[in-house]
Amino acid sequence: VFTFGEIDVRCHILKQVELYHRDLEEVLDFLTKKYIETVLENAVFYPGCFFFIASVVSPTVAQFSPDYPYFGSLNDRVSVTKKLNQKLLVLCSKYGLHFLNIYDRYANEDGTLNGLLSDGNVHISRDHYGAIREE
Repeated sequence: VFTFGEIDVRCHILKQVELYHRDLEEVLDFLTKKYIETVLENAVFYPGCFFFIASVVSPTVAQFSPDYPYFGSLNDRVSVTKKLNQKLLVLCSKYGLHFLNIYDRYANEDGTLNGLLSDGNVHISRDHYGAIREE
């Protein structure tokens, strides 16, 4: 199972847009294409294995850290996460990879991480991993 982290959206993707004036769609297309290509290149070393790409977890209102500054509003990060997950889903379908959608399972109605299912920060609580294992 391969996954982007919430940190990729919070700290890196919108940074490319805001600081380097890159187009969001171009950043997401490039990132997802390279990501899937890398998974497929490495899959040849593990014949007979099933490869899953997990969706990115919902963004959260994490406390600011100077080590990991965030870019964009929470609503921006929700939107980018949904777009990123959609692009991953399309590429998984195109290349025969399994897509594991954990976003919907752990998101509030507004698209943010459900605090009751989190570790109180940016991760899913260990108490709530079982649903992922089952799926």
